[in-house]
Amino acid sequence: MELPAAVPRILGTQMSSAATEQGSTLEMAQQQYVHLVRLAWDLHTLGVSPAVELGPERVPAVRISRARGPIRVMAWLTDGAWVFTWGRSRDQRIEVFDTRAAARIARVAEE
Repeated sequence: MELPAAVPRILGTQMSSAATEQGSTLEMAQQQYVHLVRLAWDLHTLGVSPAVELGPERVPAVRISRARGPIRVMAWLTDGAWVFTWGRSRDQRIEVFDTRAAARIARVAEE
């Protein structure tokens, strides 16, 4: 699986196709972090106040506070595609490279 050109290369290194296919835990975690930070920045530009959570016992996530309780958005590699998810339903996910991702998540945070 080749990574899309838009994915920043972690620490300035190129990953081989074999390394990508193996998907080592560290590389996957780094990609997950990059996606979450990019989402947090995109949400920030839309006027949302996100926080990136990186706890040792928790899955990394972007946390958005709201009156009804926080939303935790996570990045997962599912069926070969990275998606943001904030629940268990298929309606609560969007591909990380979808240009509408931050706007959709911002709308959910306003509900």
